[in-house]
Amino acid sequence: MIWLTQQHIIFSKLLTGLVIGHNSIYLLIISTLIFLLFTRIHIGHSRCINYLAGCTLGIYLFHEHSLMRGFLWKKVLHCDKAPFSDAPYLHCIGAILAVFCLSILADIIYRHTVGYLYNPLYRHILNPTYTTLKHKLFHLCKSKSSTK
Repeated sequence: MIWLTQQHIIFSKLLTGLVIGHNSIYLLIISTLIFLLFTRIHIGHSRCINYLAGCTLGIYLFHEHSLMRGFLWKKVLHCDKAPFSDAPYLHCIGAILAVFCLSILADIIYRHTVGYLYNPLYRHILNPTYTTLKHKLFHLCKSKSSTK
């Protein structure tokens, strides 16, 4: 009887992970459908959308960093207490919007401080070096293929 109970616990944990967890099959299906939906929408050119799209990597890196995750989600936004709040869905939406706005602010600060230092370095030193190496490699490969 104990063996049956242990099997039931293992099966329920496995089923919970497949249905509810971060690796849920439903999450994969919904993510794929949302991606396909956005591939069919023709928005055109928008400076605002392009700017926010340029911030997405910074937003991801900001809120998923190991030092920021515990501090931001638990200490600042108290997301671990959201299920027990009076309006849990409102708390979650507010937390997501707050993280999004904080991340964009951090990205703007980064672009106007470190970005100004990095861009001239990239434009005047790294990019010409890369372009020169790319052309030399291309001509080297082209000359070797023509000799065959």
